[in-house]
Amino acid sequence: MADSFNIIILTVSWLNIGLYTVELVLCGRYFSRLARPLVHRIGVGILVFADSVCTLAISFDVCFTVMPSITTNARLLAAPLSVIIMFTYVSSVIAQLFLCNVFYGLTGNWFVSGVMLILIFTHLAFSWASAITGLVTLSFVGIAFTETTVGAISCAATDITIAASLSWKFWKMMKGTMPQRSTRSLLQQILMLTVSSGVLCAGNTLIMMSLLLRANPAFDVFFKAQGRVYALTLLCNFLLGIPQRSREHAGRTRTSISTGPGAFHLEESIPRQNRKGFPAVKPTVDRPHLSSSTPSLAYTRQGTGHHDSDELVFASLHGKGSAFTSDDPPPESP
Repeated sequence: MADSFNIIILTVSWLNIGLYTVELVLCGRYFSRLARPLVHRIGVGILVFADSVCTLAISFDVCFTVMPSITTNARLLAAPLSVIIMFTYVSSVIAQLFLCNVFYGLTGNWFVSGVMLILIFTHLAFSWASAITGLVTLSFVGIAFTETTVGAISCAATDITIAASLSWKFWKMMKGTMPQRSTRSLLQQILMLTVSSGVLCAGNTLIMMSLLLRANPAFDVFFKAQGRVYALTLLCNFLLGIPQRSREHAGRTRTSISTGPGAFHLEESIPRQNRKGFPAVKPTVDRPHLSSSTPSLAYTRQGTGHHDSDELVFASLHGKGSAFTSDDPPPESP
């Protein structure tokens, strides 16, 4: 039994190192793009720091478990698990705060956003309380176990709430677009990403708790990878949302729609000149209906400097002025 448990512990450590390595690669790609909002860069920096500390604590925990003769200090043996709990839920809070910010930027609904914030900091408080209780009492059963259970379940509930709220908003945006237009297709993809991200994070937490309640040692696999799951989900969304210049020929046009951390791109083949030598008409993009209650949404036209492509970026979370900000005049209201 002890040998099988040690095998699980070692497998978890290697899995965690692999996920952490992927996270560092994605972070390198993210920070190489300079045109990123400062608050996002700070958030990703905190995320990387939390996962670095958590990964280091997991390595120490593996050493203490596999080689118990290293130390007999009970508090030192309990410290890695407390650190893992604390910094795992720091990663979850960072990811959830970004998505909560996306929801508020799209809707301006302070009440629902406030409920999300309460849920976020509630599960953080319970999780940190369980870590501190375990470190003080040198036991993660009893009150510490109850606090861990409440924190994990409320964390999963928060993920589901945020995903459902964003899905509702994107669904409403889809209803305001024509079924055959590209914008509707992009919104459908964003809707799928939002739901899948929330289900992935919440599902990982719920599976972990179900295994823990059954005293199944496999729960360690999901528990120690939880922080990396949140980080990788958020980083993948951020990288998808980074506008890139088209590397195709001059006859390619890219249209992208961005909603905070996530974005999808659609490329269309549009000739720059017709056969008579006259410049071709630029394509039009179906735009969702925007009212004065959504001031943070903006259309921005960006050039590449070499006239090889244009990007129409549907951006959120930037600016509190008019609904449209660009070098071109604002579009006429219908």
